[in-house]
Order: sequence, then structure tokens, then C-alpha cells
Amino acid sequence: MATVISKHAVTIELVIGYFLLAVCATTTWSLLLFSASYLVEVSVLYSIFVSILVKFMPDECRTSGMGWANRITILRAI
Repeated sequence: MATVISKHAVTIELVIGYFLLAVCATTTWSLLLFSASYLVEVSVLYSIFVSILVKFMPDECRTSGMGWANRITILRAI
């Protein structure tokens, strides 16, 4: 029997993804000498991506969270 995962638990995973994005974007920004607007653009794009995911996600999932395939897709989006 699968456990029911709330939308809140999945949102926590997406916030962890945001911190990973922040590390990657900051590293890229400092190494490639992009403008400061790069960090804002990356943050806004990920926020739009997350808001679309949360909006269309069911209130309760009967799986074990997002699943590895979805996590890999989010990593690709980052």
C-alpha cells in the first residue's frame, strides 16, 4: 500500500532544488563573469517552473513523493 504524500512535502523538495540552483547559478556567474541580472533571471525562471508544477499537481499523491524520474527532470530544468 502506497503512502499519501501531500503537496507540502513535494514543495519542500522543490525548495531544496532552488538551493541547488542557487549554488550552480552563483558558480556559473562567478566563473563566466555574467552580469548580476543573470542571477535574477535564473531565479525568476525557476520560480515560474515551480509555480506551474505546484499549480497542476494534485493535492495528494499516492506515490512516494515526486519519484526519481521527476527529480531528474527537475535537475535538468535547473
